[in-house]
Amino acid sequence: MLPLIEAHTPELVLRDASAYLGFLTAQPEVSTGPVGVTGYCIGGLLAVRTAAAHPDQVAAVAAFHAPVGAAGSESFSRITAQAHFGHAASDLTPETLGELNEALDASGVNCTSEIYPGTVHGFTMADTDAFNSAGLHRHGERLLPLLGRTL
Repeated sequence: MLPLIEAHTPELVLRDASAYLGFLTAQPEVSTGPVGVTGYCIGGLLAVRTAAAHPDQVAAVAAFHAPVGAAGSESFSRITAQAHFGHAASDLTPETLGELNEALDASGVNCTSEIYPGTVHGFTMADTDAFNSAGLHRHGERLLPLLGRTL
């Protein structure tokens, strides 16, 4: 999978995101207004990049057990959406979380960003050994209100 992930450059991600948003918002069954994007693992990074590239459309962004910091402060500064980042305890140290949160704050991102205690990468996936029911529950407690407030 790594070669496929590496070949999926930020430029391709943004091209795809624009195509998806354009297609979805053109559907008659889709209401007008802002959208929310969410992702898990590498999909969380893609969601953050989408929110940064489409600040006029994306009102909510959430990422779980995702390498959010890889988006970089340049991307963070373009995000106008409210955000939530739920990190696995095995993915970030408290110090790294502090550095990430400082970068998010400095960029003006309206977000919560926290480590979910006792979790490992992939904690939302019920069909894996990484699954953590408390982490999944916390995920829902953070994601659903975010979407409710913004959409």
